Amino acid sequence: MKTFKLHILFYALLGVILGACSDDDDHKQALPKVLLQDGRMQMNTLSITIIPSNASRCAYAYFASSETPLTEEEVWAKGTYVNPDGPNNLEIANLTWETRYTLKVAAANSNGEVTSTSLDFIVGKDISAGWTEGANCYVVPAAGTYHFVAKKVSGTPIEQIAKVDWIWSTKSGDESTQTLLEDIHFQDGEVYFTATGIEGNIVLAGFDSAGNIVWTWHIWCTDEPFTMAHADGSLFMDRCLGATSSSAKDGEQVRGLLYQWGRKDPFFGGSEHEMKGDPEIPFSVANVETLMNPAYGLQWQFINEAVELGTAISHPMSMYYHEDAYNWHLKDDDTLWQQEKTDYDPCPQGYRVPTIQELSSLKGTIRYVDNHLYVYSWGGYNGYWPGQGAREANTGVYTLGTSLMTWSSTPMTDEGAERLVYRVVVSTNLWTDVQGMGCKAMGQVIRCVSEN
Repeated sequence: MKTFKLHILFYALLGVILGACSDDDDHKQALPKVLLQDGRMQMNTLSITIIPSNASRCAYAYFASSETPLTEEEVWAKGTYVNPDGPNNLEIANLTWETRYTLKVAAANSNGEVTSTSLDFIVGKDISAGWTEGANCYVVPAAGTYHFVAKKVSGTPIEQIAKVDWIWSTKSGDESTQTLLEDIHFQDGEVYFTATGIEGNIVLAGFDSAGNIVWTWHIWCTDEPFTMAHADGSLFMDRCLGATSSSAKDGEQVRGLLYQWGRKDPFFGGSEHEMKGDPEIPFSVANVETLMNPAYGLQWQFINEAVELGTAISHPMSMYYHEDAYNWHLKDDDTLWQQEKTDYDPCPQGYRVPTIQELSSLKGTIRYVDNHLYVYSWGGYNGYWPGQGAREANTGVYTLGTSLMTWSSTPMTDEGAERLVYRVVVSTNLWTDVQGMGCKAMGQVIRCVSEN
């Protein structure tokens, strides 16, 4: 399995060095000062304001961590001079990706006394580097600037994108504004953003020039998931897709997002609060407990209709179902998820939706703990699985219950079951078989398995 060690991409130590005045009040000269403020990374460009005071000259220079640090004399000799009397708004562009830099600024007064200050920063991480294929989900475990190439799992470029923006996000406590990502951009076929370091889930959408959604990506802000071996030797993530914790003590944070079978777009995972909402109104609490970008007027909704694949892609917050099709998809397609990762697989790079054979290793090794939580024990390790229930296919209403339900990529081939797929179903007091059949329009969690 390929993993990324992603770095904190932007941080600063801003200092102002103040000196004492001359003992001779008649000839005292105030020492120069330098203030750095509003430092910000956008893609591989640093924007910052240099504010000198008590200065007759001021210069700056920057160098990579692999280079010899510059002295104050070298800043004067090699650097760029700026206005010593007022704010200087700078943009240092075309910096090398995945490189640590130091910006050093020196100011001098008319007596030749010098003050300097510095800023350390790191230019962002390409989270698609090293992969020939794309992904529909990217894990972001730390604050900083990131970018990825807009391409499908198959490596096919995603065309007609005019801009990229966020459309929905989980909340950070009681925040009423989106706090997970900033500076979202699309340039030269790549998506750029700056993560704040706050954990949660957010979905970015690529829009065409007419404002239609042509593709989406799930940005999963969580600590880097580990893998855990199962009885058959397969390596599963230590959490469900979209969960921000793998620890039993973290309650609802171990719950993942929900997916209709064959779709790449996540739905809000629901919570105990939703059980207190109006059961006749699907997503009645989800529309309150998540944040929607007000620029696009989107909301969670259940639509009693089966649609083409393209319609589902362009409406990622709509849950579809029609009883005549017994599916969200107008034309049933068993190839949307497979053992070989497809363009519609919602797992991050290096992972895929598991087969029912891989999930069957749960049987006999999982037990109910309490509070809708199960534990799988193997090889001296525990992996927690949420009894998260599901969104009902024919209503979109969230039913928590206590059952563990998770999708496999394996369709059923029995006669009369052409529109059903295998899933894991485990309840507290009943264990008949780990394999249960499920309607593709249900919303259930996914536990990704390593491709290797």
